[in-house]
Amino acid sequence: MFNTIGTSIKVRVLNPDGSCVYEKEEESKSLLRAFSRTMWAIFKSASYTLVGIDGTTEDITKPFDATDSWLLILTAVASNDDRGIVIGRGDTAVALDDYCLETLIVEGTSTNQMNYLLQTESTVEGASEDYTELKRVITNNSGATIVVKEAGVHAYFKDDMAVDKYCLIMRDILSSEANVLQGQSIEVTYKIKTVL
Repeated sequence: MFNTIGTSIKVRVLNPDGSCVYEKEEESKSLLRAFSRTMWAIFKSASYTLVGIDGTTEDITKPFDATDSWLLILTAVASNDDRGIVIGRGDTAVALDDYCLETLIVEGTSTNQMNYLLQTESTVEGASEDYTELKRVITNNSGATIVVKEAGVHAYFKDDMAVDKYCLIMRDILSSEANVLQGQSIEVTYKIKTVL
């Protein structure tokens, strides 16, 4: 028997008062090539090429100086759609080489835009399962309903010139799309876990 690494995703649609109007949790099958390449850079202390979220080829390099270079950072601040959990309106099937969501819902209050709140991260160590949990609430202040069909996680890293780079490491097509009305929020939770 082998240890396994896996992911899950939970989506909740919330009213402004915090009451839940929709919830679904399921296995995520979304670890992408950028995740593998980042792991290889760590495991082999080597450099690899991947495609960033803007479609450009980037080199992810081994950490050479803890103050100037790092790999696979998953934290995200409020009002930011280039790192952390992101959502979108596309429904094309996930492919290993995906480097961006099909139709990213960007930060804002205009048509098909939503407000990304601060993401929280936690870690849990257990007898037979360890996991990192990422959770983010995204609020619809666009004035109209937005249908969310996909979700993912943008990681960022610094290259050997200490420049921020971004890559998509996870992407999922929701098995049931989530209709987020004006004033409602969607809460997305990803777990990255190792299981005995």
